[in-house]
Amino acid sequence: MHPQEDALGLLTEVQRSRRFARRSRPRLWIPVALLGIVVAAASPLYRRLPMSEWGEHDRSGVLLGFGGLQYPAAAAGYWLVALPIAYALIAVYLMSWNRVRGVRINAAGAAILGLALYGLYFVLTVFLPDFLQANAPGDLLVRGLTPLILIALVILAWGLILRRWSMVGVGAVSLSASLVSNLYDVANPLVASGVDIALENRLMVNVGLTAIVLLIGALLLALTERR
Repeated sequence: MHPQEDALGLLTEVQRSRRFARRSRPRLWIPVALLGIVVAAASPLYRRLPMSEWGEHDRSGVLLGFGGLQYPAAAAGYWLVALPIAYALIAVYLMSWNRVRGVRINAAGAAILGLALYGLYFVLTVFLPDFLQANAPGDLLVRGLTPLILIALVILAWGLILRRWSMVGVGAVSLSASLVSNLYDVANPLVASGVDIALENRLMVNVGLTAIVLLIGALLLALTERR
């Protein structure tokens, strides 16, 4: 066989192998969409107390950000239950994909990282509240939305580990959105422009911002992976 034909055949085989490898990779838009749904589902729990009931709350409530909510126990409990379930479902999905496609990927990495970050936050909140109070910037801990930052960090780190730069982009944008949600009342510009949002419901807009970013990011990932 002619050397040029050998080279062409080798190049064709390499391209075929690359296409197969790309098709065999798990669809990462699914975990991102799941986390976006988890965030969106938390929105109804972020109804603030009426202004007439505002007052001094215990330190742990202020630091967790749940002290000013109508349903503080439900909001705190939601994250303690929803995040482990979500990470477990992600791990199951990836392990199932591994078995079907024969592709090796760290299926437990996202779950372990997410649970570790949330566990660290919980330990610091319960046992080192003074440390958090002294080092947390601005109002980072007063709205009860710190789990949004932890979710964004998991997506960003996972994208870096897998070298999936589209996922890194989604993680970076969702991290920015989650920081805005934690540090600023997102409903303020809407109210200033004439949108009527009850004071008790304005924190839901903060939750919705990060949820929308995650769901749009999942859609863009799906389009990228399909292409």
